[in-house]
Amino acid sequence: MRSILVFLLPFSLLFAACSGDQNGEQNGGEITGEFTIDAEGTTAEDAAAAGNIEEVRTVKRNLDTETFREEIQSNDAVLIDVRTDREWDNGRIPGSVQMNIHRPEFQENLSAFPRNQKLYFYCASGRRTQEAITIAERLGFHNVSHLSQGINSWQREGFELERD
Repeated sequence: MRSILVFLLPFSLLFAACSGDQNGEQNGGEITGEFTIDAEGTTAEDAAAAGNIEEVRTVKRNLDTETFREEIQSNDAVLIDVRTDREWDNGRIPGSVQMNIHRPEFQENLSAFPRNQKLYFYCASGRRTQEAITIAERLGFHNVSHLSQGINSWQREGFELERD
């Protein structure tokens, strides 16, 4: 009987480690999505804001165009275009603010937001937003998302762009 328990223990640990309450998906080694930390559906963000936990892991989400479009319409969303001035002038997603990631004041400007703020980044194709997410994490932001294929995918879908 003891040998059966010893044999089954690793499988039960594996099962326990793989279970949990998450509404995310595996994406290239990175789990993306929204995660809850208790049966009442409290998110890590809610718990951190209430001071109930000391450390919050960053929730990074790679969003497709439709999901990104839906989420940025919420009142608490801050939409940040990390592209250059020239790219910004050629068209941007309505409601966004420009914070060129290559400017020295990028980190300082990003730091002005509360750390529990939901940040939504986009660039042309999604590469610069990965860098923006890394900087945001380092600054203590824990709920960051980006348009995985950038404004290029937004345009392919025929969604509205704002121009001067």
